[in-house]
Amino acid sequence: MHTGYLNKLLDFDPIVYLLTLSYNIVSFCLIFAGMF
Repeated sequence: MHTGYLNKLLDFDPIVYLLTLSYNIVSFCLIFAGMF
């Protein structure tokens, strides 16, 4: 996915950005918790 397209998509729908950010944080937490 090109950065320009991604930026245009984020400008068009900030909800997608928030959902993606939340998903990334949750995924990181799960991976981090899996180390213990």
